[in-house]
Formats: sequence, C-alpha cells, structure tokens
Amino acid sequence: MNSANLTLEMIFPDDLLHQSFIGLPNIPCVCRLDASGFEIRIIEPLPCLTGVLKGWERSKLELRAPMSTGGAVSYNCHGQISIELTAPGVFNVKDFSLFIRAFPGWFPIVRAGTWAEPVCMNTPEELQLLAEIEAGLMARSGKKKRGQ
Repeated sequence: MNSANLTLEMIFPDDLLHQSFIGLPNIPCVCRLDASGFEIRIIEPLPCLTGVLKGWERSKLELRAPMSTGGAVSYNCHGQISIELTAPGVFNVKDFSLFIRAFPGWFPIVRAGTWAEPVCMNTPEELQLLAEIEAGLMARSGKKKRGQ
C-alpha cells in the first residue's frame, strides 16, 4: 500500500488539557466533505476543535467508504482519527476511519499512515446475484467467465 500523506491542520490551544490528547489513538470526530473542503471537528467528550484535512483523494476515499449523503455534501459522519505533531498546527494522520450509518459500520481509510485496503460495498447476497447475472450473460455470448 502507498503512503496516504494525509495531514490535519488544526490549532490546539497551548494548555495541558488540549495538548494531552494529541497523541491519543482514535480521537472521536465528525467529518464533513463538501465543496469547501474536508472538515474534521473533534467532539465531546474532548474539548471541541475544528481543522481541515489535507492531501485526501476522492477516488481513494470512495474505494474505502461509501458516500454517506447526496448532493453537495459527500461525507457527513462520525469518525476516529489518530494524529502526530509534525509542525505547529500540522499533524500527520496515522489512522483514520469513518462510521457510515447507511451501511452501517466503521470503514478504515488510513492505517499506520498508509491507505487502508479498499472494501467491498456489496453484501454477499448482492455478490452472488452479480455472479449469477455475469454467468448468464457469458453463457448467452458463449464466452468463459472471468478467471477461467
């Protein structure tokens, strides 16, 4: 897998309360992707902060998590993020997952700084139906199924 190179630009107040949770794994957040960018909001029970995710690629996101909404907003969901400080106000994203309510479940986006494995968006039943449709189409055309 290739490096994700995601960074979070967020200003943490210079006090013990805020600085103490920078290195925590799986910080709860709300994630929103729209035309203005990819916003990450750290939420309760931690002190609330807002930042911007940089370096993301729509095609890689969509392979790892289905879009949660339609229209102008592509993602508006809860997430978990693990970060490490690289420069003042800039954090490298070590781990990042989105919770998509419509499917439901956690979808890993980044693991250990690299893009997570893409996930299958179909249920086993849908995959079986697709295989049956493909087999029927191949039988009609006289071609062999893929992989044979």
